[in-house]
Amino acid sequence: YTPWHLDLPAATHELRTLVAIVDNRLDPVRTPLVAPHFDFYLYGGFYRSVQLHCFKHLHIERTVIDATDIEGGEARVTLYLGGTAPRTVDLTCTIDPDSQAASESRLSGLPVDDGKVSFRLKVPGHRLWSVETPALHVLHFRLLEGQTVVDDCRERIGFRRVDARDGQVRLNGKPLKLLG
Repeated sequence: YTPWHLDLPAATHELRTLVAIVDNRLDPVRTPLVAPHFDFYLYGGFYRSVQLHCFKHLHIERTVIDATDIEGGEARVTLYLGGTAPRTVDLTCTIDPDSQAASESRLSGLPVDDGKVSFRLKVPGHRLWSVETPALHVLHFRLLEGQTVVDDCRERIGFRRVDARDGQVRLNGKPLKLLG
């Protein structure tokens, strides 16, 4: 269940073949910690989707979003950049792009620190995520060089806060009954 990535060097030709070989045989010599009828097997194959991203320059590698501001609806966003990052970047963010309440912000001159850019983003009309109403907001980020979009990504977030108080797990300040 461990995510991983592989950086491939640039090639002089466009067409390349990438092959992944998965072996799920029980072999006590190669994997001595795994035994027949054990409840967990290593080297079991792909458990997550496989994606190939081809980038020649600046791009968004991953995002981290903290959406625990349930009162104010402000998300703390960090974009981790790949490629050669400049000292500042420009980007746009469209909130709920497929809805009639979509809003777009342009963020210019954001400082890049150690390959990442961090900022706060107000989500107008934010809705809380709960078990009964699992409201999600879509954030569509577009990384710009001048007026040209060089990369983009979409993230779904739910505004919620989970904590524990007086022996109870709470979601958005309300006790949450866990079954299991």
